[in-house]
Amino acid sequence: MDYYSTMILLTVLIVFVLIITITLNNSFSKRIKKGFVLTFILVIIGACCEFVGSVYNGKILFENSQIDVFIHIFIKFSEQTLVPIIPVLFSKYIFESKLEKNIFRNVIVKFLGVYVILEIVLLLLGGKIFIVDSTNTYYHAELYHIYTAVFIITALYMQINALEFSKTYQNENLVQLIIIGMFMIVGISIQFINHEIKTCWLTIAIVGCFYYIYYNGTIQFIDRLTGLLNQRSYYAFLENNTDIDFILIICDVNNFKSINDQYGHIMGDKILSEIGGLLKNEYGKYGKCYRIGGDEFAIIIQNVNENLQKTKLDFDKALMERKKQVKQLPSIAVGYSVYRASYKNIRDIHSVQEEADLNMYKMKYEMKKQ
Repeated sequence: MDYYSTMILLTVLIVFVLIITITLNNSFSKRIKKGFVLTFILVIIGACCEFVGSVYNGKILFENSQIDVFIHIFIKFSEQTLVPIIPVLFSKYIFESKLEKNIFRNVIVKFLGVYVILEIVLLLLGGKIFIVDSTNTYYHAELYHIYTAVFIITALYMQINALEFSKTYQNENLVQLIIIGMFMIVGISIQFINHEIKTCWLTIAIVGCFYYIYYNGTIQFIDRLTGLLNQRSYYAFLENNTDIDFILIICDVNNFKSINDQYGHIMGDKILSEIGGLLKNEYGKYGKCYRIGGDEFAIIIQNVNENLQKTKLDFDKALMERKKQVKQLPSIAVGYSVYRASYKNIRDIHSVQEEADLNMYKMKYEMKKQ
C-alpha cells in the first residue's frame, strides 16, 4: 500500500469512527446527528471518488475507451460537486440550526445550483473546468479556478456561520473555532498549491473531528432552556480565573414560585427563557451570563470599572418594554461584588459570592417592601 492509499484509508477510518461516535452520543439532537452523519457520509464518498479517480487515471479497462473516459468524468464531476456542497450542508445542520435567521442561506443554495449547472454546461462544451482525454488522463482546464473559487466561498460561508453560532453562545470556545478555520485553510491550500500532494480529504476529515470536539465541548457548557452558559461553565470560570479582577453579579427572579403555581411550568420556563435573553442582550455586551440555578442567574464582567448602575437601568428598561408583550414577566433582584486578585488570600472568590448573594437578598427584601 502506497502513501496516498494509506492517507485515503486513514481518512475513511477517521470519518467512520466519527459517525459511530456521533450516533452513540445522546447529548445531540436528531437534527444534529443527522447533519454530522450525512456530511461525513459525503466526505467518505468524496474521498473514495478522488482515490478511484487517481488510481483510474491513464488506465484503459474496457475495449471501448470511451466507457473509461465517461466513468472517469463522472467520478471527477461527483467529487468536484461534493466538495463545495459539504460546507453548506454542515453549516445548515450544525451552525444555522441555532441562528434565528440567515439571509444568505437561500443565496448560497442558489449559488450552488448555478455552479452545478455551469459545471454541466462547461462539461458539455468540451470540459472547461477539467478534461479527461482519450487516454483516460485527467487534467485541469483553463476554468479550473471556478471550482476553487466556489469551494473557498462555501467554506467561508460555513466559517461565518460558525462565528455567528459562537456569538449566540457568548463566544464560548471562540479561539478553538478560529484555530480550526486556520487549520482548514492551511491543509486544503497545500493541495491547491501543489496538486501532487493530496491533502484535501484528510484535512476535511480532521476538521470534521475538530468540529465535533468543539460542538460537543460547547453544548456541555450551555443551559438548554435559556441558551446562557450553565452552572458548570460558571464554576469552571471561578476555578480557573483566580488571577484576574472581575465583577460578579447575582440575579434572582422575584415571585417565581407563584408564577409556576399560577400559570404552570410551561409559562415558568418561558419566563426563564425571556429573562435569559434580556440578560444576554443587556449584560452580555459587557460580560458573560450564566444560569446557575432554577431561577438564579449570574453575570461576570472582567472590566471592574464598568458602570453597573447604567447597565442595570438599561436592563430594567428592556424588561419593562418586554413586559408589554409578556405581562407575566416579574422583577429581578440584583446584587454584586468585586473580586480583586491582589486580595485573594484575604478575600477569596467564595467570600465574593457570599457578598453578591447577600446584596441580592437585600435588594429582594427592599423590593418586597415597596
